[in-house]
Amino acid sequence: MTNRIFSVADDPRAPDASPALLIRTSLDQARRLALGGATEAARRQCAETIAQWQVWIARDPALLQLAVACLLRARGFEMVRRLLAASRGWRVRFNLVESDLPSPDAGIAATAEQDGSTTYTLFSSVFDHPSGERLIEALSHRLVVGSTLPAVPPGVARLDRIQRRAAVS
Repeated sequence: MTNRIFSVADDPRAPDASPALLIRTSLDQARRLALGGATEAARRQCAETIAQWQVWIARDPALLQLAVACLLRARGFEMVRRLLAASRGWRVRFNLVESDLPSPDAGIAATAEQDGSTTYTLFSSVFDHPSGERLIEALSHRLVVGSTLPAVPPGVARLDRIQRRAAVS
């Protein structure tokens, strides 16, 4: 038995539907899986779609942003890293910190590294709070358009303190 709900390759409408529509439909299914808590199935759905349609996704910034956002929701950080490296040549890394923050709006921090990459630290509260959707959308947009660092929210000093405390403990 498979956990896959929809596959672009198995879609009987494939000859009649545009590739962009098929990609969006498949990634929307992955998004719903991730939001429902089935992150592994969502990652698998994203991987199948991206593997089959990577050239289309890499050429279309809107499809690339959708794929990145779906992978972030599914906690497919390694796949995001590889997709951005392959399609844009950008080097990014992700750290997930299991921590509750006072404000879910301060759930993502970015650090420029000396090797030219950017490390994004995401706090688990981003995935647990409804306002996290807005943050994931904003981050996926920044990752696709190539902005190295996102706009820093006012709570960045608080994030730095929390990161230092987490590193010490």
